Amino acid sequence: MGLGVFIKSCERDRAWLRYCLKSLEKFWDRPLPKILLALDDGCAIPEELPQKECLIVKPWSDEYSYAMAIKACADLYLPDSDPILLLDSDTVFTGPCGLEDLLEDGKILITYARWGDDHSPTRSSAKQVWVPAIRRALGIELDADFMVRVPTLYWRSTFSEMRGRVEAKHKKPFLEAVRSDFPFTIDRFLSHPFKFCENEALSYCASFQAGYIVRDIRECAHSVPMLQCWSHGPIPTPYLETLLAPGLEPSARPA
Repeated sequence: MGLGVFIKSCERDRAWLRYCLKSLEKFWDRPLPKILLALDDGCAIPEELPQKECLIVKPWSDEYSYAMAIKACADLYLPDSDPILLLDSDTVFTGPCGLEDLLEDGKILITYARWGDDHSPTRSSAKQVWVPAIRRALGIELDADFMVRVPTLYWRSTFSEMRGRVEAKHKKPFLEAVRSDFPFTIDRFLSHPFKFCENEALSYCASFQAGYIVRDIRECAHSVPMLQCWSHGPIPTPYLETLLAPGLEPSARPA
């Protein structure tokens, strides 16, 4: 088995997806990993990065929640991949990178920030949204924010472990347990009745498994060369076009 990359996208985010794929093509070590695009029905398939496969999906009315739920099933669609890297359309590599850059002593690094440690508005918003969501999904009180570092990489066993916990609590299949048909709008993000969050749930479960290093984000000096944007905001087109223009190639990554 080798690394697999699972990217969820939609027609609205097609411009972002183009940059995400171009950054993988330019900066990721050769050979490229297997890349699976999960695209909403009706989304045009991008021409960038031909070494990819596509999964066409039909989202729920709550498209945001569906995207998180289908990413939590990535192992089912990448049966020969371990570990699995989850990417969003608006995540772009900004420098040479490879799997070894995402591991520490062969283990995956899981980082967290305790609620209130940095007193940031972003952390307060995350607590407001994701603590109730994880309570609904897993029946636990999330005591830290696990979405503090990109990218998100997990061993394939973590996906089934997490889904099993959700199914045990709800006594129904995973996608039924976390299904949401409440239409999502960005202006009501803080009040949206989320029932699940893939990275909070996966990272929480990973923190109890072997094969991971769990560390406070304040103790992490190393960062991966990535830009995590917000797809509902403006695209920094001039910066990305310059960054991803022909030039620095993966073979030029520092030793």
